[in-house]
Amino acid sequence: MEILMNLPPVDGDKNNSLIKLGQKIGEAVTDQKIPLFGGSHTTDAAKFLVDKPDDFPMIIFGPGNQSLHSSNEYIDESMYFNFIEIYKQLMIEGLK
Repeated sequence: MEILMNLPPVDGDKNNSLIKLGQKIGEAVTDQKIPLFGGSHTTDAAKFLVDKPDDFPMIIFGPGNQSLHSSNEYIDESMYFNFIEIYKQLMIEGLK
Protein backbone atom coordinates (compact mmCIF):
# COMPACT_ATOMS: atom_id res chain seq x y z
CA MET A 1 0.00 0.00 0.00
CA GLU A 2 1.28 3.44 -0.88
CA ILE A 3 0.02 6.44 1.13
CA LEU A 4 -0.46 9.36 -1.26
CA MET A 5 -1.86 11.90 1.19
CA ASN A 6 -1.71 12.14 4.96
CA LEU A 7 -3.18 15.35 6.34
CA PRO A 8 -4.47 15.98 9.84
CA PRO A 9 -8.06 17.05 10.52
CA VAL A 10 -8.53 20.81 10.48
CA ASP A 11 -9.12 22.14 13.97
CA GLY A 12 -10.53 25.53 14.79
CA ASP A 13 -12.47 27.65 17.24
CA LYS A 14 -16.20 27.80 16.49
CA ASN A 15 -16.27 31.32 17.94
CA ASN A 16 -13.65 32.88 15.65
CA SER A 17 -14.53 36.14 13.93
CA LEU A 18 -14.53 34.69 10.40
CA ILE A 19 -17.06 31.99 11.31
CA LYS A 20 -19.31 34.57 12.96
CA LEU A 21 -19.07 36.78 9.85
CA GLY A 22 -19.82 33.82 7.56
CA GLN A 23 -22.91 32.96 9.59
CA LYS A 24 -24.10 36.57 9.61
CA ILE A 25 -23.68 37.04 5.86
CA GLY A 26 -24.96 33.56 5.01
CA GLU A 27 -28.10 34.03 7.05
CA ALA A 28 -28.75 37.47 5.54
CA VAL A 29 -28.33 36.17 1.98
CA THR A 30 -30.26 32.92 2.38
CA ASP A 31 -32.83 33.88 5.01
CA GLN A 32 -31.94 30.61 6.76
CA LYS A 33 -30.02 29.64 9.90
CA ILE A 34 -26.47 28.59 9.08
CA PRO A 35 -25.57 25.62 11.33
CA LEU A 36 -22.10 24.96 12.70
CA PHE A 37 -20.77 21.43 12.69
CA GLY A 38 -17.48 19.62 12.81
CA GLY A 39 -16.17 16.38 11.48
CA SER A 40 -13.12 14.15 11.58
CA HIS A 41 -12.14 14.78 7.97
CA THR A 42 -9.49 16.93 6.36
CA THR A 43 -9.25 19.41 3.54
CA ASP A 44 -6.56 21.43 1.78
CA ALA A 45 -7.01 23.94 4.59
CA ALA A 46 -4.70 21.69 6.64
CA LYS A 47 -1.85 22.74 4.35
CA PHE A 48 -2.72 26.45 4.60
CA LEU A 49 -2.77 26.34 8.41
CA VAL A 50 0.74 24.91 8.86
CA ASP A 51 2.70 27.09 11.31
CA LYS A 52 -0.34 29.31 11.99
CA PRO A 53 -1.33 30.06 15.59
CA ASP A 54 -4.17 28.02 17.12
CA ASP A 55 -6.44 31.09 17.08
CA PHE A 56 -5.88 31.84 13.36
CA PRO A 57 -9.32 32.76 11.94
CA MET A 58 -10.46 30.20 9.37
CA ILE A 59 -13.69 28.83 8.02
CA ILE A 60 -14.63 25.89 5.80
CA PHE A 61 -17.84 27.12 4.26
CA GLY A 62 -19.54 26.22 1.05
CA PRO A 63 -22.70 25.08 -0.65
CA GLY A 64 -23.87 21.55 -0.17
CA ASN A 65 -26.58 19.13 0.80
CA GLN A 66 -26.99 15.42 1.54
CA SER A 67 -25.41 14.51 -1.84
CA LEU A 68 -21.95 15.68 -0.71
CA HIS A 69 -19.17 13.71 -2.44
CA SER A 70 -21.53 11.13 -3.89
CA SER A 71 -21.77 9.94 -7.48
CA ASN A 72 -24.77 12.24 -8.03
CA GLU A 73 -23.54 15.26 -6.07
CA TYR A 74 -25.45 18.43 -6.91
CA ILE A 75 -26.63 21.75 -5.52
CA ASP A 76 -29.68 23.78 -6.40
CA GLU A 77 -29.18 26.74 -8.73
CA SER A 78 -30.35 29.16 -6.03
CA MET A 79 -27.71 27.81 -3.60
CA TYR A 80 -25.04 28.23 -6.26
CA PHE A 81 -25.90 31.88 -6.81
CA ASN A 82 -26.39 32.52 -3.08
CA PHE A 83 -22.86 31.34 -2.39
CA ILE A 84 -21.43 33.60 -5.08
CA GLU A 85 -23.02 36.51 -3.21
CA ILE A 86 -21.93 35.18 0.19
CA TYR A 87 -18.30 34.83 -0.98
CA LYS A 88 -18.32 38.34 -2.46
CA GLN A 89 -19.59 39.82 0.79
CA LEU A 90 -17.16 37.74 2.88
CA MET A 91 -14.24 39.09 0.87
CA ILE A 92 -15.43 42.68 1.16
CA GLU A 93 -16.27 42.50 4.89
CA GLY A 94 -13.44 40.18 5.87
CA LEU A 95 -10.75 42.35 4.34
CA LYS A 96 -11.84 45.57 6.05
